[in-house]
Amino acid sequence: MRACGFILLLAAWLSGCGASSTHGDAATDSGAEDGADDGQPLFEDSTGQNAGDAGSDAPAGDPGSLCPGGQPPALTSWTAEELHTALQAKDFLLINVASAPSIPGTDAIITYSDTAALMDFIGADRLTGVVLYCQSGGRSGVAGRALVAEGYCAVRHLAGGKTAWVAAGYPLE
Repeated sequence: MRACGFILLLAAWLSGCGASSTHGDAATDSGAEDGADDGQPLFEDSTGQNAGDAGSDAPAGDPGSLCPGGQPPALTSWTAEELHTALQAKDFLLINVASAPSIPGTDAIITYSDTAALMDFIGADRLTGVVLYCQSGGRSGVAGRALVAEGYCAVRHLAGGKTAWVAAGYPLE
């Protein structure tokens, strides 16, 4: 299954969704990487569907990768306000997939392109809650889709990344 995540990550990179000139340098993590330049948003709409390509976040094939309720894994997004509220009773791993500074309560900083390291940190339990974020939301979308392709069922990412977090008045550390 790791090859599937790599292929998804490679396809996203080749299409320009997650490309940045330095692969992980927060200074280059701009709005262009989140699909703004090609009109294809990476984020889900208010119904939880991928706004750019409904249903594309489900991994192909294996019916064994269904989540509770018989649904395939899917990437969903949280707003800064939703993440802030959820942090009050944190029951998930919060991972910065770009670079410092971080949102208070962050458990790790792991580059968005290292799916194997993300999986090692999260562990084998595909039901572990995970929230990913980066500077603007593009890299966390790429990393989130790679984890979903590996069968993780509870993956979210912060829409707008640290930029949206700070704009909502929340601190970084």
